Amino acid sequence: MPSKLRIERPSKYFSEATLQDFFEEQLPDEVKSHLRSANDAIWVLTMSTSLPKGSNYCFAIIGLTEAAPAGRSARVPAVTYSSATLSDTVGALNDEQRNSCISQALKSAASTFAKVPLAELLEGIEKTRDQGPGKVKSEPADPTMVRVFSSMVSEAGKNRVFEAIPSEFRAAFDYRKLQWVVLARSYTFDQQQVAVCVALAGVAANAPKERNPRFPGAWWIVTREISLAESGEENAERVQIDCRDDLALNAVKNAVATSWDDKGLLEDYSSALETGVPRVSNYKRPDPAIAAAREATKFRSSLAVGSDTHCGLVIEVRRPIAKVQSMIGEVWLKVDQLYPKGTRDCRFVNGTYQD
Repeated sequence: MPSKLRIERPSKYFSEATLQDFFEEQLPDEVKSHLRSANDAIWVLTMSTSLPKGSNYCFAIIGLTEAAPAGRSARVPAVTYSSATLSDTVGALNDEQRNSCISQALKSAASTFAKVPLAELLEGIEKTRDQGPGKVKSEPADPTMVRVFSSMVSEAGKNRVFEAIPSEFRAAFDYRKLQWVVLARSYTFDQQQVAVCVALAGVAANAPKERNPRFPGAWWIVTREISLAESGEENAERVQIDCRDDLALNAVKNAVATSWDDKGLLEDYSSALETGVPRVSNYKRPDPAIAAAREATKFRSSLAVGSDTHCGLVIEVRRPIAKVQSMIGEVWLKVDQLYPKGTRDCRFVNGTYQD
């Protein structure tokens, strides 16, 4: 009896046995023969999402990757084939409806995958190879650096992701140990004249040089539906690129907003570890209210003519008060009422400042 096909399934929606039987039927003999003789596996990621207006979408992404060592997740494939399904059900899906929706997306993606020659499926497969410790580039420590691996995100979108990762995160986690993993996709539904974008983000150990990272143990997903009719046919591609970039940014922001420990961002982080790369530790962020209070105190202690406050430019200082060029004209406010620009709203009611 031939050996079973290896399956890597980060989402764990279907059982390994179910996927093995499914791909035995779907794949050509050439691909199955390769998978039985090499240490490669079929990588399967499935997801479902419900949008606020009631639409339900399911996604499936398939690729080839080297089978992961025990206890580790596989590396993200270099080449993937994917599909999305729009469910007929409006509102929350029950288990049977979700299974049907995800199964349809998987069958569609597998149908495309099965038609691709093996040589094309294996393009870039070396980026998923493990082979023990990889070549780790020697780099100096830098608390301002962050490393991002992305797929289907434009260069401009990737830059936005870089900028959105706060300096506190960069200082808390050594970029030589940890990197972000961001995947985005978009799909069109011509009959409905809509497109749907999906993106996910998480963190993994920094991959060796010229290798893709392992798939994160925890990840954050965002989805958006856009009207192609509103964008116009000539702008449809640009709209989808922008949509993928926006969602990649939102997924990272959502991930950053959680706790930076094994209950949040680093949940199941051990599955994304790399041989020879030290693991990162939980990081407890200061209470935001305390941090904001410290920032305000520091700002007020150095307040001077020309300081930019949340209410406007300071034009005179006579501690404990200061004159500010506000939206209602020049006003005197207590120094202790002033905050850095952009950190608070400035509101007046009948000419009286509302603290």
